[in-house]
Amino acid sequence: MSKFVKPIFTKDELDKKKTGINVGYKYGALLPGYDFESKPLTSKFKQEMRAAKERINGTAKKRAQHEKINSFGWAKLGGNSLYFGLKWSSLNGMGPSRIGQSAIKKYEQLLGYLLEQAGWKGIKYEGGEYEVPLNNPDNIKNLYVLSPSIGFHYKGIRPDLEFMEKMEFEIKYKGNQQNLQSSRGEHS
Repeated sequence: MSKFVKPIFTKDELDKKKTGINVGYKYGALLPGYDFESKPLTSKFKQEMRAAKERINGTAKKRAQHEKINSFGWAKLGGNSLYFGLKWSSLNGMGPSRIGQSAIKKYEQLLGYLLEQAGWKGIKYEGGEYEVPLNNPDNIKNLYVLSPSIGFHYKGIRPDLEFMEKMEFEIKYKGNQQNLQSSRGEHS
């Protein structure tokens, strides 16, 4: 069952003049993550095969969710988690109008909904940001595959191959520790 509900915006909530806010980034302000699966000098046929495979296995749909997120939000790496947030600014010194505040809440709700649709697990919301823990194999695999479609904040760190290998090792190590402890508990 879905934890997040897709919000419905009113016409006024999408009107900059009525909200008093500007949402999102200009084109090129976010940095794409690394494409870990890219191989240099790949033929056009292999690129098309990869695209077809992604449409079949659902990766293309997940990438589309992140393209939507990139139009109004950002991602950054912090510790062993990915953080996602909304980028908005006030058009005047008085801050967002009441309609603007409602629009901000709906954009935050939309962000959570799109993250869930992109396949992230264990999403937590706190203080205007969504946290996606990188402590499980599903989220690590998702990051590995979706990295080039995630828009990272230009001041933040993007996960590289060394980070991915470190996280994968930590997950395997914790899994082995849990298996070892459970096997000891069975024999006591």
